[in-house]
Amino acid sequence: MYFLVFSDSHGHAWRMAEAIRLHPEVRQVLFLGDGLRDMREIADGFPALQVRCVRGNCDGLGEDAPLTDLFVLYGHRILMLHGHHLGVKSGPERAVRYAVQTGAALLLYGHTHHPESRYLPESGLYIGNPGSIGHPEDGCPVYGLLDVRPEGMVFSHGRLPR
Repeated sequence: MYFLVFSDSHGHAWRMAEAIRLHPEVRQVLFLGDGLRDMREIADGFPALQVRCVRGNCDGLGEDAPLTDLFVLYGHRILMLHGHHLGVKSGPERAVRYAVQTGAALLLYGHTHHPESRYLPESGLYIGNPGSIGHPEDGCPVYGLLDVRPEGMVFSHGRLPR
């Protein structure tokens, strides 16, 4: 199963729409917070997409999305969170500990605007941060691509032109 993973759109829904158009094979989007209004716009504009979201620090308290979401796909436990409540801007250590406690195989988080993809052999945890589609640190909007199959997972990054 193939997903687009977005975070930190901050009012730039059109950039997510552009990435979706670049990947017509994708039927599911994971959104890691800070732009739930943008994500509603995407869900309305692409009704065939399945959307799963968590709330970020810039999303309103009344937004109907949890702070974390843990789900299982093909036997892999995937944890989604924005990360602000676990201090990820100071480093992902608390989020990693939390993910390990939940038994997650993959931690997806945002908030830092910094794309990341790595494996932590000491805990057996994969980490993926899509970076920011709305306010990228280098000016080039970035997003995540996640392929989940029974035999494993691959997380990588895609970029939109500046």
